[in-house]
Amino acid sequence: LQADANCNGVCMSAYPSAAYFFTCNCPVAPSAASSISSTNGLTICSGQSTTLTIVGGSTGSCGSWFWYAGSCNSTALTWGSSSYTVSPSTTTTYFVNPLDDCHNTYPNCASVTINVTNGTTPNATISSSNGTTLCSPQSTTLSVQTCSNRTYHWSNGSANSSISASSSGSYYVTVTNSCSQSANSNISIIVNSAPTGASASASPSSVCSGNSIQLTGSANGATSWSWSGSGVSNSGIQNTSATPTTSGTYTLTATNSCGSTTSTTSTVTVNSAPTGASASASPSSVCSGNSIQLTGS
Repeated sequence: LQADANCNGVCMSAYPSAAYFFTCNCPVAPSAASSISSTNGLTICSGQSTTLTIVGGSTGSCGSWFWYAGSCNSTALTWGSSSYTVSPSTTTTYFVNPLDDCHNTYPNCASVTINVTNGTTPNATISSSNGTTLCSPQSTTLSVQTCSNRTYHWSNGSANSSISASSSGSYYVTVTNSCSQSANSNISIIVNSAPTGASASASPSSVCSGNSIQLTGSANGATSWSWSGSGVSNSGIQNTSATPTTSGTYTLTATNSCGSTTSTTSTVTVNSAPTGASASASPSSVCSGNSIQLTGS
């Protein structure tokens, strides 16, 4: 084709055994695109695709968009559409330029570089703002590193990068990046409440004055003990002995590492020596061989 720079005038087409003459008229000239947008951003994962779309510019009245890779106005990848879907295996720069029927082009193509990554396995390490051992009713915030293009799935169903925990148990999270690579992590939280199941017993529960008894205690979650009552030998241990002097109650107080307490009791009866003893004989004077009546109290 032969024509002036504006594609106005007579163009001549050579054809076997004949010559054809026609007028090529492009009243609206093409204009270059200002930029190229990408539906999946400028970085995609290997194997993914993204659609490139021209921003601004025009093909005029008789032109088309031509897409290139590597350099402007090189061998065209495709032409015609203002959008082009690509799936590069490596980082690639794409160019676009309008070309009219007389092959007039613009030296400055619009371009965009699509970076291809294989992705990096995400970090799923869980941190706890209050440590892993709590005192009821405390809570702690469990969190993982917050990054763009990450999704989070916790064992409680949350999709946030952090959750609140206020009960004992194991908490799990799965972190997935935009390349579908995932990592898992878990953390165990212990929440200490007041000791439960407290019990205290005295053996025997009935003794003679001056004799000793054995005091036995138990409680779930307790870390320290305290006995109170008559004649306790060592009040600061779980199991101890006592020499009661009077009947009464022994109280066991169990305490956990958070200082929460619970108490229970056991009752002991002390049998004292009889008092006010008396004895009498009637009659108090008898003849040999006679009997008397003895009365005691």
